[in-house]
Amino acid sequence: MKFIFESVDDYDRLWGSVHDSILYWKKVRQMCQGKINLNVDPNAENHYDEKYAIDKMIENAQLLRDIECSPHPEWNDDTNSYEIVTLDCPESSIILKTLRLAGPVSEDVENCVGG
Repeated sequence: MKFIFESVDDYDRLWGSVHDSILYWKKVRQMCQGKINLNVDPNAENHYDEKYAIDKMIENAQLLRDIECSPHPEWNDDTNSYEIVTLDCPESSIILKTLRLAGPVSEDVENCVGG
């Protein structure tokens, strides 16, 4: 899936939202593992299981990869202006780390070739 971004703010807003979603589901996963408690009431029932949280993390990592691989404006210090760039692969370590939860990461993604 490719996105079209009309401004830096559009890209940053979507990228930030999806990135934050991965972090949220990571915390939910930790709650399912009993490591932390996100509930106000410590005796409240958890409505999610760890598999569901992992699935949501992977789903959002794939979306974040699509966002990063879509043409988007980035600042160029040499020209002092924004330029449209298209990444061949994900740059964020959060994408690679999260996709490892799905199983072995393909060599192309791991080596950042055409991810």
